Amino acid sequence: MTVAAQPPPADAVPDAAAAPAPAKKAVKALPKPDGAAHKAALAALEATIEAKKARVAEIKALLDARAEDRKGGGSPEVAAARTALNELRESFKAELVSVVRWGARARGGGGDERSTLAGEARAWARPRTPRPAPPRAAR
Repeated sequence: MTVAAQPPPADAVPDAAAAPAPAKKAVKALPKPDGAAHKAALAALEATIEAKKARVAEIKALLDARAEDRKGGGSPEVAAARTALNELRESFKAELVSVVRWGARARGGGGDERSTLAGEARAWARPRTPRPAPPRAAR
């Protein structure tokens, strides 16, 4: 029995010795880069970066100023207005207390300021609903 020789499969790797060596091509040497052009490009980029950093610092300063104003350490005009408002608020509270005390005395009440104010607050907080009409007599 003899076996016939079969051709190698198409995807088989050929022997390295059987494959011809690729032809070598000469590689051209690249010219040296222009140092002055490179430094000019870097200087332009650095100038752009510095301009952007300055803008960021300006924006940060604006945001810090806003935050400082919100904390109450802002302008003297705002502080003066706030002081005047607080004084008005205190005088209003004092006037309210005196009116409530007078009303309580007029109604025959009395007692301490806290209970008087609490009673007035409850009276104003109650919902005002109209009384139901009495039923009509049937005719």
